[in-house]
Amino acid sequence: MKVLLLVIVKKLAVCNEFSIAFTVSFSHKIRKLCY
Repeated sequence: MKVLLLVIVKKLAVCNEFSIAFTVSFSHKIRKLCY
């Protein structure tokens, strides 16, 4: 049970990192378009 929880937390962390990186790159693209 504990192992399963760890796997879920790890997957959530990876997804979170990916979404943060995507959001940052997306905002950079918007800034380049605006200026």
